[in-house]
Amino acid sequence: PFVRALPARDGYSRRGPMAMHHCQQTCAAIAIAALVSTATTGIAAAQAPAGASTPVEVRGGTASFDVGTNVPALSVHGKSTSLEARGTIRPGANGPELEQIEATVPIKTLATGMGLRDEHMRKYVFTTADGQTPDVKFSAKQATCSKTGGNQSTCDVTGDLSIRGTARPFSISLKV
Repeated sequence: PFVRALPARDGYSRRGPMAMHHCQQTCAAIAIAALVSTATTGIAAAQAPAGASTPVEVRGGTASFDVGTNVPALSVHGKSTSLEARGTIRPGANGPELEQIEATVPIKTLATGMGLRDEHMRKYVFTTADGQTPDVKFSAKQATCSKTGGNQSTCDVTGDLSIRGTARPFSISLKV
């Protein structure tokens, strides 16, 4: 199934000092999208009984990002192929019902194609005061989904996004 992350609703700018924060928002959105995509494919393949909850796990998923910088004509592109996510999904009358969503993208796996930039990104953006580089993590207890027509649904996912070990509320809409 096709999964697309819609713009984040968190009030952060896409350029300037918070640009790398947006990078991680994008990674979290992709993690959730990969989980939902894999989950809906898994349910269709397994033909789970109505109302049955199915655990879903994603390992080695790809999270890509495109981030604006403080230079208006310059953006940074990158990806990680080490996304891991898990949760449960159950078919519902208004689209899939998602619960206990957890996704992780290891910082050390984020790559932009330029080694020096990657090193600086990890050192100056993602390293904590005590020298640690904790993974980016997203967790949500549930998502609210509604059918938008045919086999498509829109899922509103609200949870906590942790960057440098600090969790903040984060919401995103996904088209599944």
